[in-house]
Amino acid sequence: MPFSKDLILRIVLAVGTGGGIALAGWFAGRLIRKHMGVGSLLYSRTVFVLGLVIGVFFAVMSLGFSWQGALATAGVTGTVLALLITFVAQTSISNFLSGYFLLLDKSFKEGDVIEIRDTVGIVLEIGFLSVKLRTFDNIMIRIPNTEVLNSVVKNLSAYPIRRIETTVGISYRQDPENAIGVLKDAIAREPLFLANPEPVIIARSFGEHSVQIRVMAWIDMNNFFEASSRLVTLVKEALEAAGIEIPLPQVVVHRED
Repeated sequence: MPFSKDLILRIVLAVGTGGGIALAGWFAGRLIRKHMGVGSLLYSRTVFVLGLVIGVFFAVMSLGFSWQGALATAGVTGTVLALLITFVAQTSISNFLSGYFLLLDKSFKEGDVIEIRDTVGIVLEIGFLSVKLRTFDNIMIRIPNTEVLNSVVKNLSAYPIRRIETTVGISYRQDPENAIGVLKDAIAREPLFLANPEPVIIARSFGEHSVQIRVMAWIDMNNFFEASSRLVTLVKEALEAAGIEIPLPQVVVHRED
């Protein structure tokens, strides 16, 4: 059965109108992504989906349906989808809404280093349903938005500086105040550690074989791994150079003859 010219014209008009509006939604989403930068992925995708829905609506109208009919069609479709969503995709809706709450909360953004439970990684994406992280051993981890929203999240890169620390034991024969002075001088000469805030070094406790010295220093976040390693090696080098013993664990065995 041949198509009439009027029907062909309506189909072309529907495709053009719907496709044009959908394309405009896609373009608007790209502009949002470009100008808002990190954290805008969820917004840009929402704009695209809205453009797609509006495009379908106008495409239906272009085929000759009245706007009431188009709304009725959309209403019936929406009702069916709503029922499906209610019974099948409750978790997805919860994750979707949680994604917006995460963006509004602004606890972290794309590119930040965060810790969720035992997982530490760089935020790659705050998406419709999940947050994607890249761990430092280059593994991608997907965490549902609801789980992120209900968890304690540590943003390790929220501030430009961070404190690191280590603990070292010195022999009971050594003077703790002397050891503290040696470590303060050594840290002050190391450019990786900040002078302000000042490093804090205290005698923390009595260990089984040694007096425990807690060493805390502030660093630039960009030098975290290098500075963390350097703090340990610097403490060992400084104490050894000053002749301060770092005792090994000892076991005393009593023998009964």
